[in-house]
Amino acid sequence: VVSVFITGRPLWVNPELNASDAFVVAWLPGTEGEGIADVLLTDKAGKKQYDVTGKLSYSWPKSPFQATVNKGDADYNPLFAYGYGLNYQDNITVAAVSEKVEVAADAIYQGRNIYVSKVYAPWVMWLTSGDERIEINASTASLAGIQYRTFDKRVQEDSFQITTDSTTPVGVHLVSRGHFREDLAADVENDAILQFDYQVSQALQGSAWIQQRCDKGEACSSTVDLSSVFNKANTSAWQTYSIPLSELKVKGMKFSDTTHPFVIEVKGKVQVRIANVKFVAKAE
Repeated sequence: VVSVFITGRPLWVNPELNASDAFVVAWLPGTEGEGIADVLLTDKAGKKQYDVTGKLSYSWPKSPFQATVNKGDADYNPLFAYGYGLNYQDNITVAAVSEKVEVAADAIYQGRNIYVSKVYAPWVMWLTSGDERIEINASTASLAGIQYRTFDKRVQEDSFQITTDSTTPVGVHLVSRGHFREDLAADVENDAILQFDYQVSQALQGSAWIQQRCDKGEACSSTVDLSSVFNKANTSAWQTYSIPLSELKVKGMKFSDTTHPFVIEVKGKVQVRIANVKFVAKAE
């Protein structure tokens, strides 16, 4: 197997190197692909036409985390050093290279807390009722059709409870201060899951939903109906709801422009408790 690698820069390709009997880096030849064929193939008589003379003008990375690897660096340790390159006269067999990817602890997705016993920056919490809203900065708050108070799930005030009785939407919004856009696209790329705990103390009569919103309103937001989730009371145990961010993206959410990572709204009557709103890593 002779592999011809078309690329604009050195990349970690250890599995491909191991799968090849010979590996040629052709860079970006454009319309001059015929020149590569002249070097790789013999003429009609079976004789070599041209030798391979190219040498690396960049050091080749040993791992996918060597974004910068330059000759003269104190920790210089490339797979192939600057100036490396073989020709047809070289009788060299390169040993198999490591395909193991050792991910540094700080490179592993750790999730994102939104509301876990408290509201995490850069978010703030609003209570809303129709066009009215107030920032929640105390243990209790109320507007027309909705009452909010903190609740003790495991420790003091580590969750919140809302009691609603409204014919118009009321709810709790976790939103960026000043409605500034927050880029959460990396959470989607890491296959994160939106997760929260809930307990329904008075069964829903009406409808309920969660939303994620961006700075352009409904044009790039997502809505998930939770009416069937909240329609039965269960005060003996907390339950967990989860949904992949990828599904919310399909529903329309543009996570690169997030202003509301979590909104819960109700139209009707319910008493529900919410805790541990966060993005978590996808279970393997």
